[in-house]
Amino acid sequence: RGAANLRAAARGEAARGAATAYLGFVVALGIAPVTAAPPDLRDQTWQILDGARGRVYSMPFDGDDSASTDPGDDAASSDASAPRRVMWQCSWREPDEFKARKVGC
Repeated sequence: RGAANLRAAARGEAARGAATAYLGFVVALGIAPVTAAPPDLRDQTWQILDGARGRVYSMPFDGDDSASTDPGDDAASSDASAPRRVMWQCSWREPDEFKARKVGC
């Protein structure tokens, strides 16, 4: 499910000798209350690009448990009264792999 499958697939490729390389980007993902998005964008997919280094992206999140490994999402997807949420992503260019790995800790 989710990123866990991607990690497993990547590990499998690395175990078979496939080369991996740092691509120079950091990506942070999350799920937040709908109030974290601007009111006029809460029901839309939107992004902001700075043209050089970064991107902020958001879209409505319906709680479908196939898109998350968080057990709390299972309950939210079956409860029509559950609070509305958005999925967000921030990504930016980071040429220094050491610095990028520190963000992920």
